[in-house]
Amino acid sequence: MIRNAVVTMGALLVLDSLAACSSAAPPAAPESAASTPAVGAGAEETPAEAFERACGASSRLPRVIEKPLTSLGRSPHLAALLDGGFLVAGEREGSSVSLSPPRSVVVVRLDSEGTVAWEITLVHPAGRLAALAIAETSDGGFAVLGRTELTRESRSYGWLTKLGADGKTLWRDFFDATSGMDAGKADRFLPKLAPYAFERLEFTEAGRFVLSGAGGATAEIDTIGALGTITPGGGPGGPFEEEPAAQLPSGGKAVVATLRAEELGRSCLKLRVLDADGKLVAEEPLAAETQPGDRAAVAAVGAYKVAVAFADVGALVLVVLRTER
Repeated sequence: MIRNAVVTMGALLVLDSLAACSSAAPPAAPESAASTPAVGAGAEETPAEAFERACGASSRLPRVIEKPLTSLGRSPHLAALLDGGFLVAGEREGSSVSLSPPRSVVVVRLDSEGTVAWEITLVHPAGRLAALAIAETSDGGFAVLGRTELTRESRSYGWLTKLGADGKTLWRDFFDATSGMDAGKADRFLPKLAPYAFERLEFTEAGRFVLSGAGGATAEIDTIGALGTITPGGGPGGPFEEEPAAQLPSGGKAVVATLRAEELGRSCLKLRVLDADGKLVAEEPLAAETQPGDRAAVAAVGAYKVAVAFADVGALVLVVLRTER
């Protein structure tokens, strides 16, 4: 069953498809994996051999779930939920720049076994959508922070979408100075937020959304979408470029590191598990060959498991690994 809901001001459509239930700082990654010294005596390793060894060596952490998400593409965002399930958001490119939409955002809800409960697609007929952050809310629902870049004019705007537990859209806020929204729709425009590039989303214990951006700018929005406090921050700053990391209950971290061999034009992803002192406990190869722009997301699942979402050969994969051997 597919339902379409059109947003007048942002022209953001939501396509719902209900799927039947089926199944201290981290150590810096080497600047060049190809420069890794050869092990033992004998012939010197070639750069390609060093890259393959650096990207393949691991402790082989047990994989509890390995779930391909074929409807999602690159740039995932991942949240481990209180009931043991997962929320994943990713971006799906159109097969042609002439197609509408050129890029959409797909949000998937999975249970603790990796079974898909529901999936929705957010699209704009004349724009490229990007998901920036996701969060679970205390009412059992979810929120997605994103951005739209219009393809026919040099303009972009941010948006915050509140979803119910079943994935249905409850309301949307648009961070754009242009008025003209349909007052009969469950949507709002917040012109005061237009100057700020918010990239992070947190749902607080007080029941409010906190948006954070470069330069220290923050804004609070309540559970019905009304704007609260805005803090401009100290300056424009740049985008967040930290490695994806999740804080573990033990005090350690799980970090997704990118190993690059610049002279080969190749890179790979590895998961590194660190203890509370920053010591490497275990590592696991993820994507053996990443593409420019590929990113990953990681979240802690209880005390002894970690979930990672990453692009692998053009498709998104969700993997849950046990951090204890």
